[in-house]
Amino acid sequence: MKKTYWIVAVLLLLVGAGVFGGYRYLRQKVQPLTLQDALPTGSLFLLDVPDLNKWWQSGEEQPITTALESTGIVRNFQQGLAALGLQPDSSANPDPALAVMAGGYITGAGTFDMLLVCRELEKLPKSVQAAEKYEGISLYAFPQGGKTWLEFRYRGLRVGSFSRVLIEDAVRQVQGRNKSEEDTGLDRVRELAGKSQLPTLFVNIPELSAYLGMFASPEYAAALQGLSQFAGWLALDMQVQESSLILSGYASPGPEQQLSRFLNPDTSAIRVEEVLPLNTGLLWRMGGSPEELFRPDFLKATEGVGDPWLSFQGGEWAYALTGALSDSPARASLFVLRLSDPAAAATHLSTISDADGQAGTTPVRHLNGEEAVISLRFGRSLTAFDQAWFVLLGDFLLMAPDRSTLVQAADQHAQSQTLSQDPDYLAFRKRLLPSANGYLYMTLPGLMPVLQGMAQDRVRDS
Repeated sequence: MKKTYWIVAVLLLLVGAGVFGGYRYLRQKVQPLTLQDALPTGSLFLLDVPDLNKWWQSGEEQPITTALESTGIVRNFQQGLAALGLQPDSSANPDPALAVMAGGYITGAGTFDMLLVCRELEKLPKSVQAAEKYEGISLYAFPQGGKTWLEFRYRGLRVGSFSRVLIEDAVRQVQGRNKSEEDTGLDRVRELAGKSQLPTLFVNIPELSAYLGMFASPEYAAALQGLSQFAGWLALDMQVQESSLILSGYASPGPEQQLSRFLNPDTSAIRVEEVLPLNTGLLWRMGGSPEELFRPDFLKATEGVGDPWLSFQGGEWAYALTGALSDSPARASLFVLRLSDPAAAATHLSTISDADGQAGTTPVRHLNGEEAVISLRFGRSLTAFDQAWFVLLGDFLLMAPDRSTLVQAADQHAQSQTLSQDPDYLAFRKRLLPSANGYLYMTLPGLMPVLQGMAQDRVRDS
């Protein structure tokens, strides 16, 4: 009888080991991977398209679609889709909800490449021979538009690129040999964005600032690097309208980045549109307490001493670029600070500035530059305002490094030609989430002169 018990125990142990081993095998070797499992880390951006056909048809023959197709990134995306045989056309794609993910990468040589991932809808014909094997996985090569398209199939995925380097990285990624620490910032914005089943663009802000710096003139490249100080990943749901592309989403800053300081939502108190001109091309607005609006190192250095700016700041600041009379950020920039005590602000500012005429009936003053008053308190990216001209408009301080830009903005305010009269901006404001503590608003027609002024000669036309 005891021998029987031993036999039963051994059999149960073997069955348990077999079930556990089979589970691990299914888990690690057979279970299909998700689309993002094949995308290596360190990308410039990720594009997640849950339904390729639906998205492309929604923008068919619309001006914004034509504009997007003229960009290099979209052309690369379309070339990759063509190589995969996945032209955005419901008649060519039998799957009505074809999901595609794309990753954009900058190589060590400074070139741009893209990796595309989709579900393996059908097996390769036996007549198609593998070009080679890499790390035990068959690679297939196909001529496409004068280039060679490389791809492989693995655990339910089809992965392709024109870049050999990206294909090798993707192979190591799906095999688990290229794993790095999880990017919690990307995970966080993924949880928030994409719930509407719209295409979602995930932008790696530090990588983007480095990439754009390669195309900007030297005097602006350093300023672009400052973007990485604000946020890590940015997730944007994309919706194509008749003549516009609506982007709405979430930023995920790390603890060391500036955006993480803005904790308290203040959407209902937004008022900067009262003083910014109607031709504003870009508006970056933040709101919150002094601890959020001022640099942490400045607050620590002045703890217990006090600072006059703490007493008259009104919980809102904004950086803007205007379109008129401007061909560079230096000439186009405006800085706005809402004041809680305009009289105290005027008294203090008069001690560090000189009178410099008027804009209509509004006195204009110029900071004397003895102290870095703006960058010291609000951040090094605003050093251009340390010797700026300024006016007081009601309970707002409006500043500009270029006097003519300030005068033009003050004149528009006097004529009520401000963002508060712009229906597009007001419609944008209505779509803001109540929990928003800041936002970025752009109009491309207003930005074009500035962007062209920033670009190097070799890329200005494009």
